[in-house]
Amino acid sequence: MRTFKLASIDIRLGGIYKKRYLVLILLCGFYGYVFQTYMQNLDSVLGIRDYSMGDLVAFVHCGTIPGIRMLRQRTYEISYIWLTLVMLQLLLPLDYPANAMENWGYPYAVSSSRRQWWIAKCVYTMAVNLIGAFLETASFMASCLASGTDVSLVCHSQVAEVVFGSANLSLSGTLSTGQTVYLLLIAPTLGIMAMSMVLLLLSVKFGRVTAYVLGTAWIIASIFINHPLLPGNCTMAIRSSLIDAEGISPGVQTASCFGIMAAAVLLGILMIRRKDFFRMAVEE
Repeated sequence: MRTFKLASIDIRLGGIYKKRYLVLILLCGFYGYVFQTYMQNLDSVLGIRDYSMGDLVAFVHCGTIPGIRMLRQRTYEISYIWLTLVMLQLLLPLDYPANAMENWGYPYAVSSSRRQWWIAKCVYTMAVNLIGAFLETASFMASCLASGTDVSLVCHSQVAEVVFGSANLSLSGTLSTGQTVYLLLIAPTLGIMAMSMVLLLLSVKFGRVTAYVLGTAWIIASIFINHPLLPGNCTMAIRSSLIDAEGISPGVQTASCFGIMAAAVLLGILMIRRKDFFRMAVEE
């Protein structure tokens, strides 16, 4: 019970009110505007007029520049739309746990236990990830409502063929509702949560700045390497076997993310036992 009480305190103090939430909302709103402009261009060039919020989310979480494979120049090119969004979401929960440990957090660790303190921070991190995912989806929905776009998660095949570059597409027609929900909502959230848990572990061990730098390198590695141990791949729809025949299957993606999260929790429990909270408090 004390673990959940600590977690509720952490969420109230560090998870509910964040200025970065506003940045996330504004960024997603801007991406909605970019998508509308993109679709207007497709309408004028290819006559594609049917699109929805599902196409917007696929556009953002494609993971590569939309249509780059159609140019037959490169098989992959970094999408800064996707990269900026993922890096911001990883930044959302990062400051509070290490700051709590370095400042006011040690009395809680002493009054409860180090294991409870750590698990509470893990719960806090995942809660912030879920809040970020909700705000992202809500922002995309608000953008679609403002522009009169269908707010369903239907992926239109014509838009998908352009966005994903018509390369090795395994989808014919449209994805099922379950596949769409997994591809556009569940998989990106799991990828963010897995990476955030590792960054939490690194931030408590090495500090926030070092953790974020290492996390950025981890994301960049997922751009060039398609591997289950790089959960950044889960945030890129083009890396899923639902889109690309050579991608990672949903089952492997899900198992990998949960495995990484479980490993981070267990390693953190072992690591936090040796952490000297009192020395850090005296240095402050």
